[in-house]
Amino acid sequence: MWGLCYSAELDVLISLSIASEYYEGKTCRPVLSASHSDEVPFLTAKSLGHPVLRSDTLAEGTFVTNDFKLGGSGNASVIVLTGPNMGGKSTLLRQVCLAVILAQIGADVPAESFALSPIDRIFVRMGAKDHIMAGHSTFLTELLETASMLSSATRNSLVALDELGRGTSTSDGQAIAASVLEHFVRTVQCRGMFSTHYHRLAVDYQKDPRELRAYGGSNIPLQGDTWCNALKLQRSQEFEGSCVARSVRRPTYPVKGGKTRHSGHKGNLEGDCKAIALSPDH
Repeated sequence: MWGLCYSAELDVLISLSIASEYYEGKTCRPVLSASHSDEVPFLTAKSLGHPVLRSDTLAEGTFVTNDFKLGGSGNASVIVLTGPNMGGKSTLLRQVCLAVILAQIGADVPAESFALSPIDRIFVRMGAKDHIMAGHSTFLTELLETASMLSSATRNSLVALDELGRGTSTSDGQAIAASVLEHFVRTVQCRGMFSTHYHRLAVDYQKDPRELRAYGGSNIPLQGDTWCNALKLQRSQEFEGSCVARSVRRPTYPVKGGKTRHSGHKGNLEGDCKAIALSPDH
């Protein structure tokens, strides 16, 4: 029995060692700092890469490493990621969660540096699925999972929410997303990442960037039809949907018309958020 345990432990250690050799770019030994009740939990990374994505599955130089900060003195504990599809929002969420898991099991992390205060649980709401046989639509399933996060997350948790509120009208979806975001930012005060197409969600927090920061993912045009699907954490001002629409080489008047309408409605395209309570007991 003991021999089996030692063999299993050795197998895990060897596997982690082999896996770290497949990382591209720099790797580091993560630093875990003791968590104190009077300190703000934090997570920080420099040039964070991806433990799975490599140049042999992507074009050379496609993946862009990121400097990343959550929590700690003077930093926002929650960030909102906005931008078009294929801008790297969901990739960053997965990337950070995987890096945290690697760090807390004692493995090397694909980054120049990686430090964090311990995380008790990672909550992820990502992707679309339903349970039709149980009478649960995609939207209801999404809300049930979110309600579980609202009732279970603690100050030391990491929350990753990907495009919450897509299964209903724009006003309802935005209101639900805003209420959930406010709960995590102001009540739970945990570390979190919130990707959304509701760019207006960050408006309420502009006066105090210590609570929340908004960033944009970018589809960067290179040459012809070649795109670099990359994310750089930079302060976001608006979406780049017009650039994506222009790239498909369809008649230009719909694109120009859409851009004109966007400019005219900028600032109030989505309307004001209305608070809708999402009960954790639902």
